Amino acid sequence: MIVMSMFFWRKKKARPYGYPDETAPITVRIFVEEREDKPAVWDITLEITNNTEQARRWGCVLKVDGEILETPLGVRVIDKNRIAISDIVLQPRQKVKLGGIVMMSPHAPRVSIEPTPQVMLASEEGRLRISVEKMVKPSEGGLLEVEIRIRNETQTTVSHLPFRDRVPNTFEVDRTSINPQPDSVDELSDGSILIAWTLDLGPNEERTLTYRVRAKTRGAKISELYRIYPG
Repeated sequence: MIVMSMFFWRKKKARPYGYPDETAPITVRIFVEEREDKPAVWDITLEITNNTEQARRWGCVLKVDGEILETPLGVRVIDKNRIAISDIVLQPRQKVKLGGIVMMSPHAPRVSIEPTPQVMLASEEGRLRISVEKMVKPSEGGLLEVEIRIRNETQTTVSHLPFRDRVPNTFEVDRTSINPQPDSVDELSDGSILIAWTLDLGPNEERTLTYRVRAKTRGAKISELYRIYPG
């Protein structure tokens, strides 16, 4: 669960929009301030707080209803309205500020965030803990690269872990781009593609799976590529 609130400064006049529920595991405040010397240019700062006693990783896709002009180092630009933020590690009770995001809008912009999908897989005994995180970013030739990070969150080696990912039927998979080599790539009855791997993970080891896709229809939605299919 992620809770978000927004604060606007337009020519030094603040307009707060609610306050986050600090009982949530992670809260995010978004501060948007218009530059006095450059009207219609806005600086965006995120304040991310880990409200738990455990270290957590956080990421999101940030969307604005204007044009993004600048981003900080390490942030990936998806298009002129969206950026992908990933791999922010929050220690217990830590608060982190992320600035350097600049956008243009003739009005007070609306800013929204969609947390990066992440699931935790656990065995019935509770000894196996595997986290799965998924990102999508532009690639060469109009393709999109899907990146899946799978991490063993325990001190025990995990052998022969099955993992499957499904590509919607509105996208075409570049099968030569799948890395590492999958066990199988099958087309399902609805036209979607199922990619299967078997992984071995050492203690606290993270593996990255990647492949590229191309949209086949105008109705193809990038958001569908973010879905995680555990098991």
